[in-house]
Amino acid sequence: MQRRLIQLKFTGILLGMVLAASATGQEATPLMPLHHGETISLFTDRSFYVTGEEVALSAFYEKPEAAGEDPWSTVLYTELIRWDGTKLARGKFPIVNGRARGVLTIPSNLISGNYYLRAYTRWMRNFDPLTYTYKTLTVLNPEKAEVDKGPENGEDPAEIDSRVSCQEIPFRLSGLQDSYAPRSRAEMDIELPEQFSRQSFTLSVTRKTPGGSPDASIRFVPETNRDTTEPVTYYPEINGLTVSGKVIGEENREPVEGVKVDLSSFSDSFYYYAMLSDENGAFYFTLPAIRGTHEFHISVERDSGPKNEILVENEYCNKPVTLPWTPFQLDEEDRAQAEELALNAQLQQRFAHTWGNGDSLDYGPGTFYGRPSSTVYVEDYIELTDLREFFFELVRDVSIGYTRREPDRLEVNSSGSLQFFPPLVLMDNIPVANDKRLLRIPSRRIEHIEVVNQGYVLGDFKHSGVISIFSKNNDMAGLQTDRDSYFFEYTLFGNDKVFLPQPGEEADSRIPLRSNLLCWEPGLDIASGSSVPVTFITPDAPGTYVVRIQGLNDKGQPIHWEQFFLVE
Repeated sequence: MQRRLIQLKFTGILLGMVLAASATGQEATPLMPLHHGETISLFTDRSFYVTGEEVALSAFYEKPEAAGEDPWSTVLYTELIRWDGTKLARGKFPIVNGRARGVLTIPSNLISGNYYLRAYTRWMRNFDPLTYTYKTLTVLNPEKAEVDKGPENGEDPAEIDSRVSCQEIPFRLSGLQDSYAPRSRAEMDIELPEQFSRQSFTLSVTRKTPGGSPDASIRFVPETNRDTTEPVTYYPEINGLTVSGKVIGEENREPVEGVKVDLSSFSDSFYYYAMLSDENGAFYFTLPAIRGTHEFHISVERDSGPKNEILVENEYCNKPVTLPWTPFQLDEEDRAQAEELALNAQLQQRFAHTWGNGDSLDYGPGTFYGRPSSTVYVEDYIELTDLREFFFELVRDVSIGYTRREPDRLEVNSSGSLQFFPPLVLMDNIPVANDKRLLRIPSRRIEHIEVVNQGYVLGDFKHSGVISIFSKNNDMAGLQTDRDSYFFEYTLFGNDKVFLPQPGEEADSRIPLRSNLLCWEPGLDIASGSSVPVTFITPDAPGTYVVRIQGLNDKGQPIHWEQFFLVE
């Protein structure tokens, strides 16, 4: 049902995005538009990095005009890639009120060279990857002499349409001194000139790097012979991250409709949902807005018919692309700056996590079913033979069901209109058959049991309650499922925090302050004629540093402003 509603909604919007409709009065068929209609403006704290450093990024997002007031993309996908399209680092970040922010770590094994950072949405994957937003980043690996030498076989690169330059606007900045001593508190006020309306900007304070100011983005020339009759493959993620795919017959390779598909987070019970595959065998799950990499389990119910196979779509773009290669070059001045950047980066990587404003990547929102009505820990009681005996003696919200006087199932002691539906039974948050095999599991293999003794509805499926069993060793207590299924790791949202020294930490001489990034404010809101205070700590390393403000003007064009200062 969820997938069907999404298809109907976007079919209506796509009808408004086509270039022309039939003039014969025939029923209009939604076609893919020539362009995705989305705009992503991508900004980074700088354009030169050392391997192992973090790229702090922010993005401004605009949905297609034809979408009107309807929601559209809410997830930004970012990738650091080589000129030949090889993926090197990647992350997903939520788009909230047209803004996204995030952090990507440059792999420590990269060789020195010029790379591309690109950003796109799931909807944009229906189109040529050259229509994504690209920025060039220069990366130095101080541990390796090898340099990216570019293509060997004369690959035909994409044609550059334009390099988007940033317009400079005169911000007013008061309080910033021309020079500071190390470990000083720098305080300044940033004022937006009155001729500009209230806007949101990205502010960074970094060490001066080779290459100067970063370009806003690069535009490439996409293919012009696009087939607009092809169907939509990737729907916009209007409610966050999605896992999608299809169910096909293992023998005939044809889509299978009406099969129940279950998706759940293994062991950690923050997510479970079930839905029926549609007429194309497709399924579409929306995941909670949490971060980190988690193990998931997906399965389809198996009946007496042919075996089915589950195909899960790749979470990132897998279309090939070849981009222009530019040689990695440093003159004498650049080389001296690069050596300082490399030293700072090595110290920053060693001590960054001792600073106070970082955040853990991996956390969850609790169980998908909320607070259970009862929780029973097996170790609190004397050992009983199996789960049948344990539930019978100790779990008051659950009864043993019988068929011909033989115990063969668990039943939730609930009331209300859903009491006659079967319960949802989970083992390590994976749905399992409610049968004799479950009842025969030795109780010593179980850690605890949670029960929801009320009716529970998930999509089209109704349950009298939830029985969630957790094994001691996260091994499903040895229970085998009668399902076509598999486990896979899936990364949800990435980190959006950078580790920076906080006021007060400048007094701790045991922690070196050598970061190349001193301040990062990806969502700096400034009203016309007003000012915003910004505070940061100057580092131990002497040199030239730059305050950089980036964003968009009233016409959606990229703007920037810079001011330099010294640490002596």
